[in-house]
Amino acid sequence: MAKPFSEMPTSECLLSNALKLTSLDFHRKVYAMAETYGGIFKIKAPGKTVVVVTDPALLAQLTAQEFTGVSKPADLYETFAILCSTTTPPTYPLLALGNENDGQARWRTIRDGFAPAFAANAVPQYVPILAEEAGKVLRQVGAQTLDIFELVGRISLSATGHIMFGYDAFKCTDLDQPCDFLRDIITARKGAVGAARSLLVKLQQQFCPFAHDVQDYNDSLKGVRKKYEEIYAEMEGAAAAAPVAAAAAAAAAAGGPPTILQAFQSTRDYKYPDCPGSKMSKEDTVALIGNLVVAGTLPAATAAVYTLCLIATSPEVQAKVHAELDASGLSSSSSSSSSISPREFAASDVGHLPYLEKVIKEAMRVNSAVPQVNRATAADIELGGYAVPKGTLLFLSMGGMHASPHNFLEPHRFYPERWALQQAGDAAAGNGAGAATWTGNSGDLAGSYAPFSSGIRACLGQHWARLAIMGTVASVLGRFKLASPRSMTVESLAAGETFSVSVYPRAPLLLTFTPRAAAG
Repeated sequence: MAKPFSEMPTSECLLSNALKLTSLDFHRKVYAMAETYGGIFKIKAPGKTVVVVTDPALLAQLTAQEFTGVSKPADLYETFAILCSTTTPPTYPLLALGNENDGQARWRTIRDGFAPAFAANAVPQYVPILAEEAGKVLRQVGAQTLDIFELVGRISLSATGHIMFGYDAFKCTDLDQPCDFLRDIITARKGAVGAARSLLVKLQQQFCPFAHDVQDYNDSLKGVRKKYEEIYAEMEGAAAAAPVAAAAAAAAAAGGPPTILQAFQSTRDYKYPDCPGSKMSKEDTVALIGNLVVAGTLPAATAAVYTLCLIATSPEVQAKVHAELDASGLSSSSSSSSSISPREFAASDVGHLPYLEKVIKEAMRVNSAVPQVNRATAADIELGGYAVPKGTLLFLSMGGMHASPHNFLEPHRFYPERWALQQAGDAAAGNGAGAATWTGNSGDLAGSYAPFSSGIRACLGQHWARLAIMGTVASVLGRFKLASPRSMTVESLAAGETFSVSVYPRAPLLLTFTPRAAAG
């Protein structure tokens, strides 16, 4: 019989908890609290009670496809919707959210329309575009110190424009020119997350429009939304000039998967099952564009950024990655030419770079790009032996699972070699080593690792994200040796994180680039 909800381990300090939940690094504070209270616990704050789950077995239960006890209320994703929409209040992006405000049938229709273009057999077709755009950016880099977040952001945005919308939507490969959209989305994200976490910031945005921070936020949000409108207009023109849906049909007839662009054009013409005769509105279409940009660019770019930063903190790891790239012909030092441009990364390289794959997996564990997803109980459920009432807010902390010593030895250490140790016990601190509230301590790394979540609402673009991260990291390290001019460490990277949509740094992450052809 389930124990009463009141008996669940609880952090009771209302004021302290309120400050933690509104802090920039609240996800990291949740990790620490889990080590005190266990793999499932409550956080009490003024006006709300949140249940945090970091235990592997319970996270698997909550994300299982057949589990219907949780929902994804739209108000939990207001920040994401603000960044994706051009309307106030925001239009909720159908690709990301299936919730009671939107209708499951609509969400499923949109997601099913895109799924073939993001499938494992479809995403290799996008790799040449990523490699080309990465080359355009990296050929301009010499021996210099750069903000790695801006550099990778330019590569990711440029590839996104060509892959998802069929043209150079963001015009950001020229390093001598500002990347307006990247600047705007970073500033808008900062303002949106501030309003979501602080009533004071929200009131300032509403009633003090001339405050400097508010003006920056509003101007940046206008810039972001203007770009979505421009892409919409371009897509409308492309649809009128060429029957993209026919191209998608031809690709399917030839046995090939559709592209994201083809899926986008075709999906807009779907009829909503719960509203016969209707098509996607302009507002919904623009929100879908925003959804593809924000969800399709920021998390993967963030993962690549933190992977490169962690590699820069470890000369031993970097040397091993360079050696593997050399052996694969993916580095300038392995080229017979004096040019610093190595062979471009290809989809066929996946599977032949085993050490780099371990490095990326470890980086995504140490600095989870999307450390948490939010849910609410759709009914009274039993979770971890406790009766949890309907309407309870849930924080599903994959980052907390990744950072727990109950699942990984020395969890705060960047140690790619751990992924070669698959025997039970190598990953975990030991079965039963955790508090009594831990129900599923895992001795298997894979069982305690979910960077893209799992289940029916797992990241739709995870196959492409994996390729994009590896392609970006390989393209940079094939050309350059990286170092940190500010003695960057694993700890300083964690301390500098904030979280909205994905993790991002509060200050520029500066890395020194030395061309490998010059470094010898």
